[in-house]
Amino acid sequence: MAQNTGTRIKPATSGGGGTADAVWDETAASHVAAGSFGKSIADTLVDTGTTLPAEHTAITSNVNSKHVATDALITTVDGVVDGIQVDLNAVRIRKPQPSAISARIASLALSNVAGDKDFANVVFPANFIPATATVIGAYLMLMFGDRKNTSVAENKINAAAKTVRIKLSGGVWGTDDIVAMTLPINGWSTDASSRGSGGLLVGSVNLNSVLANPGAINGATVNVRSEETNASEGITVTAASLTLYDIDSFIIVEYSL
Repeated sequence: MAQNTGTRIKPATSGGGGTADAVWDETAASHVAAGSFGKSIADTLVDTGTTLPAEHTAITSNVNSKHVATDALITTVDGVVDGIQVDLNAVRIRKPQPSAISARIASLALSNVAGDKDFANVVFPANFIPATATVIGAYLMLMFGDRKNTSVAENKINAAAKTVRIKLSGGVWGTDDIVAMTLPINGWSTDASSRGSGGLLVGSVNLNSVLANPGAINGATVNVRSEETNASEGITVTAASLTLYDIDSFIIVEYSL
């Protein structure tokens, strides 16, 4: 029986290159079935070409908006802190300095005859206020425990423009002193042969023309007097004698830092 040798069909090209080329040359649009390799590649291309850039843009926009908000918050906090600093700088401190107990005037007799009347000196400690302080004002205060009228008639301050003056201890009365307070006419009114309560007088005159800065205040001694000899403003009352007891002098210094 004769053998059939047949005819062998060869591929168009040798090896697998032709088949691979054909696969890679297929259009992606022809492969849209869910789950197919072509569909997966197409979806990946969509994600990398459209979705991811959009997400990147959204994230960048969000970060930028947060940054703007943070900057605004920081600016607000800075403003608040600056405002607090301004408020602190504007704080005014009031500090009183009394005369020493040993310098207290035990009694001061007043009559209808004018004369110089000395009150207790005020001595400031060496570091009473900080060297960097700005002095805003200084004011005299006088305090006494009680008063006694030994005359047979009512007694009181009998004239206007009766003052108490101050100066630094190195100054001269009549040259370097200034008015610290003006006493009220009819003040300290006390019935005949009777006693009255004590009192506190606060001067309204700013003494910063003399007590101008820490250098002028710290360690200074301030003399206090109702001056007749040079100013003709010594205290007088309607009759002899009205006596004040336990008299203290104070100076309140107002300053800022």
